[in-house]
Amino acid sequence: MILNVGCGNNKIDGAVNLDTHGFPDVYANAMRLPFGDGTVEKIYFFHTIEHIRKTLHFDLFQEFKRVLKEEGQVLVSYPEFTTVAKNFVENKWGMRSFWEATIYGRQVHAGDHHVSLMYTPYFINFLKEMGFVDVKSFPEPAESFNTVVKCKKGPKLPNIVDRYARDFFGYIK
Repeated sequence: MILNVGCGNNKIDGAVNLDTHGFPDVYANAMRLPFGDGTVEKIYFFHTIEHIRKTLHFDLFQEFKRVLKEEGQVLVSYPEFTTVAKNFVENKWGMRSFWEATIYGRQVHAGDHHVSLMYTPYFINFLKEMGFVDVKSFPEPAESFNTVVKCKKGPKLPNIVDRYARDFFGYIK
């Protein structure tokens, strides 16, 4: 099974498209996926993480690990904060309003705002601390100011590490 979590109206053929609004295949919250342990091969999580408070990222990725098969993959995309901030300051392409919306979200409806800035070195560290492996990042092919991070489910972390990560771990060390 392949999941497209937080799909909005951007469905992927061959995937179970999941969201809390729009017209997904399944209405569900990503924090409580309605699938059994180890049943998912791949999770697409495109342009959604920046809409979720950082305080929830640990639990979210624990849930992803729960449903992923051994060595299952997660692909996450987001606007790269340092790039879009620089583009805003420099008014790249004469599109300052576009860069501002890329930083803060378009804000056309209640959930259409960004609450987490995404900076790849910190995010990669977070994923590794969560026990994900083969973590790689690259620019999004069509829009190089966005980043895609690809990783695999790694071995289960000991409970003491889980507890430490939940209580004390942040992206910034």
